[in-house]
Amino acid sequence: STDVNGVPLIYANSTTNINITSTIYLNMNVPETEFNAPPIAGGNFFFRWRDRACICGYTSATLGATLVYSGRDQITYGQQYECWPPLNYIPIPNKAELLKGGIDTAIGALCLTDKNAYLLNGTPTDKVDSGLNTLQVTDQLQQLNWNVGTRSPLTIQNCPFGTIWLDQDKHLRLWRWSGAPSEIALGIRADLAT
Repeated sequence: STDVNGVPLIYANSTTNINITSTIYLNMNVPETEFNAPPIAGGNFFFRWRDRACICGYTSATLGATLVYSGRDQITYGQQYECWPPLNYIPIPNKAELLKGGIDTAIGALCLTDKNAYLLNGTPTDKVDSGLNTLQVTDQLQQLNWNVGTRSPLTIQNCPFGTIWLDQDKHLRLWRWSGAPSEIALGIRADLAT
């Protein structure tokens, strides 16, 4: 709610429930969103894909192979990336893998599990299902079948030559955004393993 000047009104809640007992003057000209929700809790890794914030690294059995991404719902107060529609998630095909991390590259988002890699491209859309919106899928997830993943998602970085990371066997990999990744820094392989 807002005051007569359009400034948001803030009320302290001293109760043990979510009820606010103060008199509230509603401004019906302020559009509210039904999809403004917090992200699913439990993710351990954040990255950006195009104009969306992405979360992965869930340890639960139901979300371990899932990428959750933010919405772009129209909201007046707050930030658009604070909107997390409940259907904005992309499961990877192999449920036996855990999606560890990812990074936005020049040709799409490189998503790494503990055993493999996936390329996510296309356009992220809000997958909302209501009377006003239709479910539309415009993203594609391609399994790369490299048998190269990571257990260290914080090592995934873009550089001028491609994307580098420490794989699940503690070897440094370089992917030049085409073909398969190659191992680099062979001379320091023993040091990387420690």
